[in-house]
Amino acid sequence: MTKRSFRRFFLPAAAAAALSLLPAAASAWMFSGDVLIHKVGVARRTMKNGEVKVSSLEVKGRMTLAGSDAKKAADALGIKLKEGETELTLMATASYKIPGRCLLELQETPDGQRLTTKDEQKPESLQMFADIVCPLLDGRGGYEGPLSLIKASGIRRWTVTLGRVEKQAIAYVVGGAPAQRDKSSFWVAKDIFQPVRFIDRSNGGDREVRLIDYGTEETGRWHPKKIELHSEGKRIGLFVAEKISPNVKLHDAIF
Repeated sequence: MTKRSFRRFFLPAAAAAALSLLPAAASAWMFSGDVLIHKVGVARRTMKNGEVKVSSLEVKGRMTLAGSDAKKAADALGIKLKEGETELTLMATASYKIPGRCLLELQETPDGQRLTTKDEQKPESLQMFADIVCPLLDGRGGYEGPLSLIKASGIRRWTVTLGRVEKQAIAYVVGGAPAQRDKSSFWVAKDIFQPVRFIDRSNGGDREVRLIDYGTEETGRWHPKKIELHSEGKRIGLFVAEKISPNVKLHDAIF
């Protein structure tokens, strides 16, 4: 074979081989939505306290309610807000029993009346905690927790981009581009595969949950330090964790 004919046959083959590698190289850093949901499930299922697998969590802290949520909680607990007061901070306990059980309860004092996510007449922020936070932090796995929520919110699992969350951390965004605030989306921290944001625009709603600061001294890697609940562009609830107790005895009756 002459040098000229060798060039004619070799170069197209080499070019084809190089081109065949481009799609894989370009997409190697990006997971599909289903793979991300699976990875979230693995991260939640394999939570450990030392070498002991976590089967329950009790997270104590404070919950601040704002606007109409503050008034509704105050009325339910028999608390009189001062004139012009628009926020109410209460003792809060979030309890998780794996698999699939979750409860948030609020109290003014340790022995006072409770307001929980089980109550029919509850502030919107507690309803959002039950609807969104509980499935996101479910220890059963990504497909039985976040996936059910994603399906109900109409999130497009085949659309995955990158965005930035608090402290400029990078997150995978399932469901649309970060700037598309009119679409439902599920945000997963790129480094730890934990849920960090959920935007729900289904059924004409405008709800958003932000899960902030995993791995703090108070909460370890099992639970975010802060959970913000937003409705119609305004923050209506803020849960701040102060102490976490893994593998405590939680009776089924409380759920």
